[in-house]
Amino acid sequence: MAARRGAVLLAMAIGGSALIATAVAAAAGGADAAAEPSVITQPWPDPVSALPVPQVRSVVAARQICDLPTMREASAADDDGGMVLAAGGGAALRAAVVSARADCIDLADPARIWVIADAARPVPSGWSPSDLVVPETPSIAGTRLRAEAAESLDHLHRALDAAGGGDIALTAGYTDQSGAADPGAAEHRTGLAVDVVACTSGDCGAGADIATTSQGAWLTQNAWQYGWITTMTGREAHLRYVGTEIARAVHDGGYSSLQQFFAAPAR
Repeated sequence: MAARRGAVLLAMAIGGSALIATAVAAAAGGADAAAEPSVITQPWPDPVSALPVPQVRSVVAARQICDLPTMREASAADDDGGMVLAAGGGAALRAAVVSARADCIDLADPARIWVIADAARPVPSGWSPSDLVVPETPSIAGTRLRAEAAESLDHLHRALDAAGGGDIALTAGYTDQSGAADPGAAEHRTGLAVDVVACTSGDCGAGADIATTSQGAWLTQNAWQYGWITTMTGREAHLRYVGTEIARAVHDGGYSSLQQFFAAPAR
């Protein structure tokens, strides 16, 4: 019995020692683990596929309308109306001239329908149109005009008659003399301007202000459709031919003259 009790006590002692050793080892292991530095991981940002491209605003230089192939062709053919159409019409032509994008549009060239002629910008001495003709429209004095203007004036006269607006007669057309008394006198040297009076019962220009007549009213409302700018000057109406495209732009824009239309500075 005493021997068995001793064996049990020995076993218990051995087991207790093992437990103590295990605990000591665990404690030692825990201390070693605590001594190791901790590693903190952070998620990396998504990779950038490409750097942002800076946005550069491009500015396209305004193009010279004279570089257009259709403009060069019309210019080579001395086709004024074709040049206006190539520019995009009367309003587009004006915009190009005012913004200095129309080097081929010379406002001082008396051979062109857009020429500006006034006391400050006289037609060069010795120049004269090469295509002067006598229009069919009645004339008090022998009146000549450039062929294109004469043809347009005859269309206008027939339209006035058909509308019942009365009759008119020409009092002045092309002249080779310079004059400054009449504001439109200088334009007569271009062969593109006429003065007209109203006729009543065969009496033309009896002193009545043409603006008060049916002829004057019709011209004010309709002459632009035939290519003319109209200015009432008392007994007469001064008509200046500029072609239908420019005349439409002058009318639609509310301009009263080519000087105003092209923003030509006073001299």
